[in-house]
Amino acid sequence: MRKCALYIFCLLLPLVWACSKDDNFAPFRPSDGKDVREMERRLPSTETRRVLIYVSAGYNSLSGYLDQNLETLLGSKLPVGHYYSADVLLVLARKPVSSGNYTSPSAPVLFRIYAGSDGAPVRDTLKTWGGEDPICSPEIFADAMNYVRDRFPAKGYGMIFSSHALGWLPPNYKASDGGLAWTSPRRSLGQDRKGNDGYELALDEFAAALPFRMDYLLIDACLMGCVEVAWQLRGKADVVGFSPTEILAKGFDYSTLTTHLFAKEPDPVGVCKDYFNQYGPQGDATVTVVDTRKMDALASVCKRLFQKYHAQLVSLNPDSVQRYFRPVATPNCTVLYDLLDILVKAGITASEQEELQAALDQAILYKDTSERFLSIPINTYSGLSLYLPSAGNATLDAYYKSHIAWNEASGLIQ
Repeated sequence: MRKCALYIFCLLLPLVWACSKDDNFAPFRPSDGKDVREMERRLPSTETRRVLIYVSAGYNSLSGYLDQNLETLLGSKLPVGHYYSADVLLVLARKPVSSGNYTSPSAPVLFRIYAGSDGAPVRDTLKTWGGEDPICSPEIFADAMNYVRDRFPAKGYGMIFSSHALGWLPPNYKASDGGLAWTSPRRSLGQDRKGNDGYELALDEFAAALPFRMDYLLIDACLMGCVEVAWQLRGKADVVGFSPTEILAKGFDYSTLTTHLFAKEPDPVGVCKDYFNQYGPQGDATVTVVDTRKMDALASVCKRLFQKYHAQLVSLNPDSVQRYFRPVATPNCTVLYDLLDILVKAGITASEQEELQAALDQAILYKDTSERFLSIPINTYSGLSLYLPSAGNATLDAYYKSHIAWNEASGLIQ
């Protein structure tokens, strides 16, 4: 799962900028013989261009795997770099200078990848930050996203976020004492550090830092397939792909990813199918793709059921419910259980279960699961995890009420 050559075109860039309508960093003039005046008559990039942002938050134990993902991406189908309305592939990355070295400065960098005039991949550095700046701070992440918005206006945006993660749980959460205390490793959404201080993005911070609406967001990180995550991203990403369980370190299939996402119509479901097919039904994988625009019915049904079965939800035996976490591997997130199975075990009626399933089917575009994920048998798979109140504590309840938008919509924690 879960390097940059700097190309400077000092003489050509001013000429390109003078003819460009949107300052799109086109690195050289057209090679197809078209006159620049003809290029000016092309449709504006806000009507044609699509931008894909690959966030590689690898200043952690995944750095080697994320390097492999990037190398695979470089060998895949890349957008060309010389058309004003071309698709754009951007990478926001940070990794240690060597594996396990967190003392030498290593700056986050934003660069563009494209196929050069000879077809070879080009990496063009656009912006760097300070040597100890963490990608996974709200300020740096928001600065990078604002830069993308301002310098690459587009018809549509998409993102792949790759790192460690622990679903919607609060940054700094330490389950062993039921409270908030700094602990390592930290990995709420992304894992980073500056000196001895750990950094990660809370779910609401991540959503707030996105200055544009995205067509899709694919999260190549563990345990993010939560109804809470999907709901929080409404209005930020129309389609969200993720996994309720962990994701093995190899992550997505980066060899076919751009083929799906730079097709005539972006196909995030195709990316998630390729991910699952790497492992197959006998492997170790779960995956779900949600249309966040179609979750209203799910929230409405859940709100009614959460209210009716409140007493059962707060007293339900967690051992009886389908879980998505491995207690030894992820001891800080032992509250992520299957949404449907929670309510079935709480005692909903057959007709209520049918209504809930219909709402899930309306929101979920695609889901699949292997028969087990490592040590976890997958006997029930709705496609989404949910906070199980009887497995939580007062600290998580308070955070859930104050930071997780799903609670306002569903009333899970009263």
